[in-house]
Parts: sequence; structure tokens; C-alpha cells
Amino acid sequence: MRFASGPHLGRVTLRRLVVPLTVVATIAAVVIGAYYAFAPRTQAASAPDYSGRAGLIPQAGSATPSQTSAAAASTSARNVIKGAHSPHSVQLRNAQSHPTTQGPRAGSAALDNRSAGALLTNFDGVGSRDSGVSNFGAEFEPPDQGLCVGNGFVVEPVNSAYSIYRTNGHRVAGPFNVNVLFNEGLTEFTSDPRCYYEPSTHTWYAVILFISTVDGLGVDFTDHAHTDIAVNTSGDPTTPWTVYHLDATDDGTNGTPNHQGCPCFGDQPRLGIDQQNLYISTDEFSILGPEFNGTQIYAISKSDLLHHASNLHFAQFDKLSIGGDIAFGVQPAITNGPADAEFMMGSLDPTFTTDNRLGVWALTDREKVSQGGMPRLSSVVIGSETYGVPPAASQLGSSSFIDSGDDRMQQT
Repeated sequence: MRFASGPHLGRVTLRRLVVPLTVVATIAAVVIGAYYAFAPRTQAASAPDYSGRAGLIPQAGSATPSQTSAAAASTSARNVIKGAHSPHSVQLRNAQSHPTTQGPRAGSAALDNRSAGALLTNFDGVGSRDSGVSNFGAEFEPPDQGLCVGNGFVVEPVNSAYSIYRTNGHRVAGPFNVNVLFNEGLTEFTSDPRCYYEPSTHTWYAVILFISTVDGLGVDFTDHAHTDIAVNTSGDPTTPWTVYHLDATDDGTNGTPNHQGCPCFGDQPRLGIDQQNLYISTDEFSILGPEFNGTQIYAISKSDLLHHASNLHFAQFDKLSIGGDIAFGVQPAITNGPADAEFMMGSLDPTFTTDNRLGVWALTDREKVSQGGMPRLSSVVIGSETYGVPPAASQLGSSSFIDSGDDRMQQT
């Protein structure tokens, strides 16, 4: 998330909470194999301790890629300082209100180290200068990239711009202010875009987090947040997208659960999908305080999305724990084709040092989401190769170091 490292935003000094380092698992088929292979000798699969709810997400309008850049560029730059980060934030560690006890240890699992594919082409994508052009002169480093490819197009949203390309690198639309894609005001605070193209339905999906600010100027936070979802079923991302806003405030208003320290926001929304649903997981932090409430998992009816329903059926899972600790950084799988469950994975490193376990989650009865019901969620701890938080990295031409992030799961 693109928080500032020094200025006061609202009533609390906020920092970039965490910066992901890729801890890559293989695709869902390997996840499923690991789930069953390791469960007998680590921890039996069980229904985890969680609560949940089913609800509806109202449609929030539509978004059409349009030339907003000139208007943005002609406006004086806002006094917004963003981009500094602290991957092992004291705020995150101190927010855990329970002991960080280690779960059961397991033997290491052998990995299949296959050779990487050859680079076919490359071209310059969306950069900080594009953000400056489309976002009132404000540039962000690093830009928190989202990227998806399909049907001859490349869509790249970042903080805080997006462009649409052909796969040969020719830009066909943009750069635009990234808020345009989610039907938000140009100066509103958004962060951490992700996107995915599903070939079987020729559909584009994109998500981003939103936090309300005083007068919508993107500076001083107030008391509301949501996770924005944009969907385009035409196969052509230059045509209109349908937008939905999932309330993430979780303070007991608007049908949301009443969590400690809220109003809250869903940091780093992560995408997964299968034949039944779109899946989003976030890490919930207080907007105005130090509280951390762990991962929230949302299952959203894909049928509703594909039919541009006026209201989307969804299910939310909260108060999740695994391996003796609060769930954090759970990554849903991109599941292509039939599957017995939607699988999700997350690293288990509560002390931000090293570990050799992974948490695996399985969501079954997934069809119940479209019916307004609740699926079943279970979990298991499996063994892995030892992993950990990497050291800072040196950079050419400078005596300073690059913060190399943390050890969250980034792909399953």
C-alpha cells in the first residue's frame, strides 16, 4: 500500500505496512497434491476457527477508459507524499493480540525446479511519469503493479495510473488515472491494484483498495473503506467495465461485522478464481489505529459477475487462524478447469524470520455462494523448504540498500 513514511494522515502516522516478496507455489494442481500428501503427517485437515456471513454487493456504476489525463495534468500537484515502506512494521507485530506460538513442524518437501521459459518480447509499461501525467503530478515508487494479459491485450494498472496495450507493446489506451477504472473520483485514495484475464469466459477482472478521505482529496483518512471490483466480459478492455464496491469497513455498519479497532480497510487485495466464484483475500488493518485483524476471505459469485447483476452474492470469512497464529497474506489459487475445491495458501512465519511450514485452505460447497449461502472452509498445515525474510539488497551506483520485502505467498 502506498502510505507515507512521515506525514500524519488522519489521526495516526501511517507507513507502508508490508511489501510482498514472491514466495511462489506452483499452480493449483500441485497445491492439491501437497494438501493431501502432507495432511496425514502434519496436521489433520479441519474446520478452522472462523466466523462468516453471506450478503450482497450493490453495483456501483460503470467505467469507460477515457481521456482524463489532460485535466489531471492541468491541475496543480497535491501535497501527497507516498511510497516509503516498512515491510516488518511494528504496527503489524504489536497488533497481534494473541501469542505467536509455533504450530507443528514438518519435514521439508522436494520442489520441482523446472527451467524458465524464454523471453519472447518486452516493452516499457506504465511508469511513475504516467502517474504524474494522470494523477495531478503525483508519482509513486514503487508503483504496486497489477498486470493481466489476454485476447491480444495487456492491461497494466499501477499506483496510480493504468494503460492498455496490444501484446506487441503498442499502447491503445491511456495512461489514465487508475481511479477511472473503478468509478472513483480522480483525487480519491486508492492503492494496490490487481487484475486477471479469464480465457474461458473472455472476462477481465480488476480490484483495488479504497479509503475515504476528507473532501475526497486523498490525504486525510476518515472512516470508510471498500474493495473495488471491476469486470469486463467483452474480451476488449477498452470497452466499459461494470464496477462494484465491497464494503471493507467492518465496524458493524452497512451489514459488516464489528471488528476490533475498526473502521478498517482491506490491505493488498489478492485475486483467485475457479468455475464458481471470484475470490479476494485482504489483510485487515484499522484506518485510524494500530489494530490488525488478519486475513479476510471473500467468495463472490462469478455467475453474478458475468451477468452484470445489480447485486452480487458473496460470502465473507473472518477471524481466521492457522498453525497457532492469526491468518495473514492468504493467497487464493487461479484454478482453471474442474476442481474439488478452491485452494489457498499462505506462509506461516509469525516472527518474520524463517519457517518451514505453509498453510493450505480448501473451500468446498462453492456453489452455495450464488444461492446466498455459505461454503465450507477447512485448513491444514504442510511442510515446505525453509524460507524467510530476505536481507536488504545492494543496488548499483548507490551506497543505500533496497528493501527486499517479506516472505508472503504471492502465487498459488
